[in-house]
Amino acid sequence: MFTTSNHRPYTYPEGRIDIPSHTGRMGAVKYADYAVGAFVEEARTKPWFDNTLFVFVGDHGAGSAGKQALNPETHRIFSIFYAPALLKPERRDTPVSQIDVLPTLLGLLNWPYDAAFYGKDALKPSYQSRYFVSNYQYIGYLKGKDMVVLKPQRGVEFFRDGEAVEPDGRMKELEREAVYYYQHASGWRTSLKE
Repeated sequence: MFTTSNHRPYTYPEGRIDIPSHTGRMGAVKYADYAVGAFVEEARTKPWFDNTLFVFVGDHGAGSAGKQALNPETHRIFSIFYAPALLKPERRDTPVSQIDVLPTLLGLLNWPYDAAFYGKDALKPSYQSRYFVSNYQYIGYLKGKDMVVLKPQRGVEFFRDGEAVEPDGRMKELEREAVYYYQHASGWRTSLKE
């Protein structure tokens, strides 16, 4: 399920929430919240509900203004694994990438798998936070407080704690990792085994 109301022109059915359609992002966010809640309440009436694990993941945040070409703060999204009959409530604030969702889900279900995911199981003690952000022009890779932003025409910027910095050895290694991930992902079809 994808809630598209949080995109211009911010339209949704009238009468579901107390903010009229077409009036801006706040109404769209409230309607998306309503729609997901209505979906869960409808699912709760089904016989399969207690044996189902729902995964909710945001696709992007709102806006991307800031001092940096890519502002990681505006790319923070949620992911929720929801199965009240199967999982104990728990909150984790470790930054992860959307690509970590599937391996984390499989790990949570204790399902063995043989796959070379780009993502990692974020619930494993060995998990090291690193994540990817992008917009129409720039692609970024973050590890800890360091971020590299790859730009068109081989441009590159480096940030530490949100401030632009000159690249040191650690930053150049981060750049190599970013190029590897994005370059390899762009040719994923050629990496598939027959």
